[in-house]
Amino acid sequence: MGGTPKRKREEDVRIRVIPTLHGAAMGHNLMFVIEADGVRVVHLGNIGHTLDQDTITQMGKVDVLMIPVDGIYTLTLEEATQIMKDVKPSLTLPMHFKTKKACSTIADVGQFTKGKQPVRVFPYSETEVSRDSLPNDAEIILLQHEK
Repeated sequence: MGGTPKRKREEDVRIRVIPTLHGAAMGHNLMFVIEADGVRVVHLGNIGHTLDQDTITQMGKVDVLMIPVDGIYTLTLEEATQIMKDVKPSLTLPMHFKTKKACSTIADVGQFTKGKQPVRVFPYSETEVSRDSLPNDAEIILLQHEK
């Protein structure tokens, strides 16, 4: 992981969904579980609640967790932190947070990462992950919003 990102086409990619809720008043949500080259990525979508044990079991061992951390429209910062603790991914990739171009009422990613270690800030907007590059200890990685 790291360095200049490269693109390659994968022949075998498995994608499945796990239904959840966006929130009681907001309707339904789908979590996406994507597996390729022995790496499992889970994109939580616009989830609005913590996960029960059955959902965590359905997800399986998560290598990369993409989690919304806006603190208002999806998960609270506490709920996002709890999901990260419950799922225990190798890498956590925060998403749906305040940027220079995004809504000013949602949380800045620093509010989510505050007090958490290690956090690696990448100088670009994409990265490459492989089974061999996964860290031994859990990390949070931050990609740049703009290229």
